[in-house]
Parts: sequence; structure tokens; C-alpha cells
Amino acid sequence: WRKESSEMQQIKLHEFEKSESKARKIAFTIAKGGQLKTTSVTNIIGAILKDDSLENARICVIDLDAQANVFVAFGLNADQLAKGQDLSAALLDGDVENTVFEIYRMSENRYVHSITANEHCDLLEMILVNRANEFSDITQLLNNLVKKLEHYYDYIIFDTAPAYSILISNVLCVEDIEIYVPYEADTYSVRSVAKSIKSFEVFKKRNESAKFGGVFATKVKKNTNVHQTLIVQTRTFVEMSNKKYLNTEIKSSVKAASSILYNAIPSTLSKKKSEIADDYIKLWEEIK
Repeated sequence: WRKESSEMQQIKLHEFEKSESKARKIAFTIAKGGQLKTTSVTNIIGAILKDDSLENARICVIDLDAQANVFVAFGLNADQLAKGQDLSAALLDGDVENTVFEIYRMSENRYVHSITANEHCDLLEMILVNRANEFSDITQLLNNLVKKLEHYYDYIIFDTAPAYSILISNVLCVEDIEIYVPYEADTYSVRSVAKSIKSFEVFKKRNESAKFGGVFATKVKKNTNVHQTLIVQTRTFVEMSNKKYLNTEIKSSVKAASSILYNAIPSTLSKKKSEIADDYIKLWEEIK
């Protein structure tokens, strides 16, 4: 690890000034691994931080995946967090005083805080099921947590595990959530896009404030006919479903992985120019 656990600064939100406005809530989700959800989350964070048109860029990222790769992207190890400092405590106990950590700071009003799952959260889904009778609605736990956070930040961004689960149900029930679906252009991923849209429609009936932000392609190889054919088919399906298909395509590149490996930051925060950083900046311009 590039950074020691001592560098994970715990944040006491009561020491921060609240805002009258609420944070914008953005989630990247698809029930299939390897679609660049975490890469999209971390690089959109970088694009927001570097957007000079924004007066403030105070971001909280909530990582619901026990792999905790958002922390990894910033050179940190979430498994070093003590018991009671992870997503389990935040969700089950509503704890925002011991579970928020600063993982990156650019300036006084441009920084990234995070609440994360980790290896201690591997059984969180089972715990939620076993303790369901303790809560009026276990699909509202994340929304209740977000309500405690939303006046401290400009953006709350969610990274999700590749599964249909109680935690994903919680994401879809967050008030004013915007859902973005990254996918790699292969047959299996296209099926997952369809399922993501179906899941959104199911929960839209429960959460009328939810918005479908759009679908976008990742790992795109421009010179591959199969990719281009599947992209056209997916765009057609998405638009026929009355959903937005985003124009930005994230090209296939090793730069995202190398930036994390060698610099412990996402590509959009690296000083080195890269196509994938440019693609994510374009994506941010399209969704902002």
C-alpha cells in the first residue's frame, strides 16, 4: 500500500458547516463485474474536483462493495479500519461520526470523504436479513444515512457491488438518486443493461424521485466490428425503453490501472495526460 493507515483521517461532521442545499446523488451500478463501475466513480470524482466552473466540490463517496476499491484507487486499505468504522456501522447504527474518512484533498472546498464497506462487511446482507424486524424498512437504511450527510456535501456518489441485492435496493430507494449504467460491449453485459433498466422501473414505483441518468459504453475498441455492432444494438434498446443513452464512450486503456498502481490516484487526477482521463472529463460534461 502506498499510504499508511495513519493517513486515513477520520472526519467529524459536526465540525463542518452545513449547507442549505442538498447534495446531488449519483450512483454507478450494473449487476456484472468488470464494467468499470469503480473506475467510473473515481474518475468522475477527479473530473468534478478539476471542474473550474464549480464553486465547491465537496464529495462524499459511499462504497457498498466489500472489495473497497475506491479506497484502493486512492492508495488506501479499507480493511485496516477498526470495527465500527465501516459501512456496517453507518447503515445499521446510522453512525456518521466514526465512519467518515477523508481520502483525498485538493483544496479547502475540494475534497473527497468516504464511507466504505470492507472485508468486515462480507456478511452485511445476511445481517440485514436477520435483523430486518428491527427496522421499519430495510430498503430505507441508506436513504436514512444520506439524509444525515446531504447538507455537508455538494455530491454524494455511490459505488456498488455487481449484484442484485438488498444494498442495491437501498441505492434505488435514495431520494433524488441518479442512476448511471456503465457496460462493456459484449452480449452478457448488454443483458445486464436490460436487467438494470428493469430493476430501475420496479423501484421507480416506490421512489418517484429516482432518475435514470443514462447508459454508457466502456472498454470500447473503435476498430472492433463486434463492439460497434453491440453498441448500436444497446443504444437502440435503451432509447426504445425511453431511457437516455450517453454519447461519451470510455476507450479501452491500461492507463486507469497504471495511474492507480504507480500514482495511487485516478487518471483524471494524474498530471499525465491520457485518453481515458479525457473520456471521463467528457462524460462529466455530459452528465453535469
